[in-house]
Amino acid sequence: MNTKEMEWEPTCKRFVAYMDIMGFRDMIFRDTHQQVLEVMEQFRLPIRKLKKEAKERLTGRLHGWDTFQNTVVRPVIFSDSVLLISSDDSIGAVKNLIWQVKSVISHALINDVPIKGALAYGEQTADFSKSLYFGKPLIDAWELQNELVIYGVILHHTIERYLVEKEWIEELEETSILKYATPLKHGTVSHYLVDWPNFPMKASKLKNALPNLYGKVSGSARQYVDNTMSFVNWRKNKV
Repeated sequence: MNTKEMEWEPTCKRFVAYMDIMGFRDMIFRDTHQQVLEVMEQFRLPIRKLKKEAKERLTGRLHGWDTFQNTVVRPVIFSDSVLLISSDDSIGAVKNLIWQVKSVISHALINDVPIKGALAYGEQTADFSKSLYFGKPLIDAWELQNELVIYGVILHHTIERYLVEKEWIEELEETSILKYATPLKHGTVSHYLVDWPNFPMKASKLKNALPNLYGKVSGSARQYVDNTMSFVNWRKNKV
């Protein structure tokens, strides 16, 4: 067992994921408070697990550090949004972050919680002792996810450019990300998306869960479900 504690740097260059539950306001007005609470409790399950894992990594009490090269991803959840913040900008950190993003998306969609988000890179303050979180990556991720018309997580050009410069992009394309004709509010644009449909612990359940989302929305909002189903089918045929 690793017993070496790890120091968290409040401000540094790192990877940031911002994810948002869609239709949360409508859910508040449509469903009972207890129903919304149950949904949020389900959504928080992978977040609680990640918090526990991050604490164990930081205190050196977690087995298997080599999986992500001794990096940590820490979550911040508020209302209908969640941030996942990496400890640094290493290859292990980006792999760790994408793995956790896959876990959150898969768990949310299986439980009929529509979610979308974005990953970005740059200098970010994440001071957990002061509850202080700000930086350009957070703004970049928020702005880009706002353009998405699909459930999933898109890569901002800041992280894409960094991965290309580090020559990590091809390695991640094999397991973690896919370039896709991504539907945005103003048209279809080629972007990398997190390859969440291949998350091994959830893949078999997602097939039956996604169609359920049609029962949650009507009209133009169904574009998100259509686009997500198209992405999943494209991913399946790509294998």
